[in-house]
Amino acid sequence: MSATPHRPQRSLGRDAALTLAIKLAAAATSYGFVFVLSQNMALADFGFVGALMTGAFVLSVLGAMGQQVAMLRYLPPLIAARDHRAVAATWRRALRLSLAGSLTLWAMGAGLGYLAAAAGYIGDWRAPALGLALVVLLCRIDMQASLARAFRAIALALIPKEVLWRAIAGAAILALAAFWGGGRPVGLYPAIITLIIVLAALTLVQGALIGRRIDAAQAGKAPCPAQAAAEWRASVVPFWVFSVSAIYFANIDVALAGFFFGGSEAAGYFLANRIAQALAFFLISYNIAIQPALSERFAAQGRGDLAPLVARASLGAFLPTLVLALFLWLWAAPLLRLFGPEFPVAAPLLQVLVLAGVLNAAFGPGDLVLTMCAEDRAAMKISLWSIGLGTLAMPALALGLGWGTAGIAWGVCIAVVFRKGASWALARRRLGISSDVISAALTLARGPRRQGPRKLQKVS
Repeated sequence: MSATPHRPQRSLGRDAALTLAIKLAAAATSYGFVFVLSQNMALADFGFVGALMTGAFVLSVLGAMGQQVAMLRYLPPLIAARDHRAVAATWRRALRLSLAGSLTLWAMGAGLGYLAAAAGYIGDWRAPALGLALVVLLCRIDMQASLARAFRAIALALIPKEVLWRAIAGAAILALAAFWGGGRPVGLYPAIITLIIVLAALTLVQGALIGRRIDAAQAGKAPCPAQAAAEWRASVVPFWVFSVSAIYFANIDVALAGFFFGGSEAAGYFLANRIAQALAFFLISYNIAIQPALSERFAAQGRGDLAPLVARASLGAFLPTLVLALFLWLWAAPLLRLFGPEFPVAAPLLQVLVLAGVLNAAFGPGDLVLTMCAEDRAAMKISLWSIGLGTLAMPALALGLGWGTAGIAWGVCIAVVFRKGASWALARRRLGISSDVISAALTLARGPRRQGPRKLQKVS
């Protein structure tokens, strides 16, 4: 069956705007949720829950084995062709692998907790064992979100986990504190159980709504064709490395700052890191909007129709990023002072991280282009090199050259420039697509240009 026509071009901006709105609502909800926990839990329990949620998020990405990316690479062309059997077969195969990965990590975490309790390092192994069930649930809801994104159902993909989970769980914890706590702080186990129950309920509801988009009568239980299954197996490791590298630099620099320089230095760096991450909202929003379109159009037409799409995403993400970056750069110290008189000293760190954010947006979605356009092994190699380079650069600059936390920030900047620059260069050479903002402006200035599909260079 032939593929359905592409949606109007203006839908890219509309989808990106919707994604940005949801992300902003999620950020506000997250801050409110943290405030509720901090006011209604004992300090030690609050810290445990915060660490648990952060760790569960990272482990869920590891446990998914790159299948969130695989869903967005393989499903959009099948959905466009209305091949419900292949969609269902691909979903089942990806879900089985992600479930096996997340359950393995949960079992390992529970086992390590038990051994740590037996050795006297922690008092109770049951709390981490129970809390790490979030790894399995987060992995499942992320998989469902990728399925929804493949169907272009952005609100259904993002709102349950990004907004509703924390909002409903926070309201439930407030109710526990107000009506059943007797004025006492909410205990650790009630908080963890609340998080699990709410996330499980949202996962079930989201799954039921997404399931309606697959025609069950046509889907059946037919296996995926052998060629498609072989291509999927070959992509598991590249997609896993790509997805892990995406979260690596969002967390490793803060961890190294605390490990090398202690809590006071790490506090300033953590605050600068979290403020600078606001710059990524625009690029993430356009990436979420463009990702299924890239794989669908590449499967249908090769690279011929991709340059204008990538150009609109590059410019649409870069311009608001640049405006926000100028504000953060010029007002770094006053902004940090809002959080306390001791934080303005972190202004140079924030400025370096802002520079990294601007360069990240300036190179555009070249890494995403590679991953969605059959260059996943090349994207994997770039991800591995960037992880290695950043991991070496951060301690070398921070300790070897004595730059302190500024060295960690510059190490992040170097790794970002390498990853995005190498992705840009390889997408340009192998696919003929320049994702940087200057090329994007030139592409859009020239107007639409039809280009037939051309034979692509095979990845070695």
